[in-house]
Amino acid sequence: MGGAGILGDFERADCDFCGELAHPLRLLGVQALVAMLIVALCRAEANVWSPTSMSPMEGFDATRSCRRTWTQRFWHFWRHWYPHLFFLFCFEELGALVHLVSPRWQDAKLIAFDHRLTGVHPVIWLEQFATAGRNEFMQFAYLTYLCICCCSAEFCITAKIGTGTGR
Repeated sequence: MGGAGILGDFERADCDFCGELAHPLRLLGVQALVAMLIVALCRAEANVWSPTSMSPMEGFDATRSCRRTWTQRFWHFWRHWYPHLFFLFCFEELGALVHLVSPRWQDAKLIAFDHRLTGVHPVIWLEQFATAGRNEFMQFAYLTYLCICCCSAEFCITAKIGTGTGR
């Protein structure tokens, strides 16, 4: 089954629970708009790499490997980095979609589970270790972790391109 069929199944499932949301049509409209935008961008990127968009004087493989135009570099960048933006969008949408499954938040159950698991309330217990210096260090470590993830992904993409196995 293709991606459009799966998206259609999810939208039908969303409509079954539309009574749980304040603005279900707006939510479905935004999701459909994002899906259409991704398809349009994928098609535009594919057109940039097609042999008809290349100069007839240059070979297709030579242009793809070392002499890329600015447009090709732009689409190459977005091809590899749009998933980050897409998953951020999906993460933000979960705040509204979680109410399709359950109309109430489950925080009380999760707090009770933490207490049964550890014997204390973890947030209150961890307050004894909180200092300004530790807080700053943890913020720095988290920021560094995100940068390392992005740099590692870019390195892997670049290494794959350098070996000739990718675009």
